[in-house]
Amino acid sequence: MTGRQRPGAWTRLTGAVNAAIWRAPLPRRLTTLLSLIVYRNPAVPASWLLTTVATLEPAGIQWVLIGGWAADALASKQLRPHRDIDLLIEEHDLERARTALSTLGYKPWHSDPDPWPLGDLEITRAEALRDPAMRVVELHCAELGGLELAAGCVAGQPVRCPAPDIQLQAQLDRAGRAWTPEQRRSRRLNIEAIEGAGAHPPAGA
Repeated sequence: MTGRQRPGAWTRLTGAVNAAIWRAPLPRRLTTLLSLIVYRNPAVPASWLLTTVATLEPAGIQWVLIGGWAADALASKQLRPHRDIDLLIEEHDLERARTALSTLGYKPWHSDPDPWPLGDLEITRAEALRDPAMRVVELHCAELGGLELAAGCVAGQPVRCPAPDIQLQAQLDRAGRAWTPEQRRSRRLNIEAIEGAGAHPPAGA
């Protein structure tokens, strides 16, 4: 599967409806909920994930895999389809990351300038890029110095991801934002994968 592959007709149709939803003058929470119901990004194969992060390496960009792929990386096996790639990068690397990923056809899609926590780490902004097949990579900007990392594995290849306890805290913190059955199932599978890798719920969680 290449970056130049065209998305299917259903993905293009729901993508057009999704774009109309985001243009409508609605409260952000309602817009987000409607978007989650209407639109699904195409699944991202493990091979495309590895191609994507490999493109960042020659540019000297430090990246850390987070989200559902990172949970599966701790388990060293893919437990479910993933509809995007979530990466932590330093904010000063954002422009270089955009340039590097543009060689795969990725273009800016939307951004979120509002800070939010990932465990004890503060995400200062996030930017989503989409390739010609409508596959999505989300770049989450944060100060990575001092972040405890773990060795994960995707399709037999090593990847960098946060330590299990950090990932588990992040999943628990975001549990209240799982607004659809698919999101709740994904969150549950993520937590099971992380706990299986040796994380323990924080006291009181």
